[in-house]
Amino acid sequence: MDHNMEGPGIIATIILVVIIGIICYNVGLELQSKQGKAAIARMQQQYPDKVYVPIGKWKITTFHAVTAECDSTPNIGSNGRLAIRSVPTGNWFASPVLPFGTKIVIPEVSGHTVWTCIDRMSKRFDYMAKIDLLIHIGDYEFAKPYDVMIVKRIGE
Repeated sequence: MDHNMEGPGIIATIILVVIIGIICYNVGLELQSKQGKAAIARMQQQYPDKVYVPIGKWKITTFHAVTAECDSTPNIGSNGRLAIRSVPTGNWFASPVLPFGTKIVIPEVSGHTVWTCIDRMSKRFDYMAKIDLLIHIGDYEFAKPYDVMIVKRIGE
């Protein structure tokens, strides 16, 4: 299956993700905080070649490429290698609902750093609007809702 998000597929994906987020996540959280709106405005000015599409507040957690938190092959994600000897090879995340290759930013967590979906989470999270960031062992860990935006370069 080709996970390349081109043309009308990105719009359908965004609509699906927003609907899932609204239905499955904690009712009462506003879809975008004032900080999130301000971050989009700043990022759009700084990076005019990208489009930032807010998809709401998602629970952001972290994981490490180790067998205690993954399976018997912790350096290999569902869509390719994500670490070498437990050290991440890029800014990767796992999600139960976003397609492989989806690019996101989480301004409150990592500024304008772009994270790419390369892994899946346990089936027990299939119903959740949740993103699990792969981090270095020893990095700051957290688990709370943050504004998330899908990023797409203009012309992609």
